[in-house]
Amino acid sequence: DSRPDTAIALGAGVCAGMKARAGDLKELVLTDVCPFTLGVARYNESERERDLMSPIIERNSVLPTSKMGVYYTVRDGQDKVDVRIYQGENRYCADNALLGELQVPVPPAPRGRQSVRIRFTYDINGLLEVEVVNEAGQAERLVLQNKDMTAQEAERRLKELSRLKLHPREQEEYRAMAARGERLYAVTVGSLREQVGDLLDWYQRVLSTQEALKIAKATKRLDRFFDQAEAYLGDAALSPPEPFDEPFDGDEEEDL
Repeated sequence: DSRPDTAIALGAGVCAGMKARAGDLKELVLTDVCPFTLGVARYNESERERDLMSPIIERNSVLPTSKMGVYYTVRDGQDKVDVRIYQGENRYCADNALLGELQVPVPPAPRGRQSVRIRFTYDINGLLEVEVVNEAGQAERLVLQNKDMTAQEAERRLKELSRLKLHPREQEEYRAMAARGERLYAVTVGSLREQVGDLLDWYQRVLSTQEALKIAKATKRLDRFFDQAEAYLGDAALSPPEPFDEPFDGDEEEDL
């Protein structure tokens, strides 16, 4: 239908169905994205009075998503980490919107010896869960939600999002793909074995980005390569698989 009002109505209906997790829309790809970058304040060595914005979930990340960053103490004897949560695109936190704050204790130690893991889990409906965990496993949690969401709805959505909190390296599908590659490595020799090893290293780097779409594409390409390699091993008349290269984003560890 070429009528604009009909197209808008259809799009709104699909979007509403996806937000409600309608069963007949499960096969559709969720393309809602985070409109603003979400992150925490990071200590600024150059200008100590002006904290820097450290993104955890960047603008245009596909939702829902869950990402984690690791941060280290910046002072000798520091006994707590203050986590301030911001929304915005500016370099300095003061120019972004403060959403909330958390504090978690850490054992006093020389600077850089203690760390905390900060995980942001963000839903298509604007539900943001922030978890901060120190090395001893002590955790603090903050849930930010839009005013129209009831407590019951928020809790239900948090349960749905809990599966995203497992790092991709620990998720069954991706562990199985890595294990398949390791088995293939064990039965190959020469250049093919080297290719498999290089691709396994690359795959681990892709998993470390925690980018759902990037991981899905990498898994699909790796699966195709493994199919070709296994077919080649079973029939020497076939050509060996062609190697491929993909860019990747690495993890970054920063200071708080």
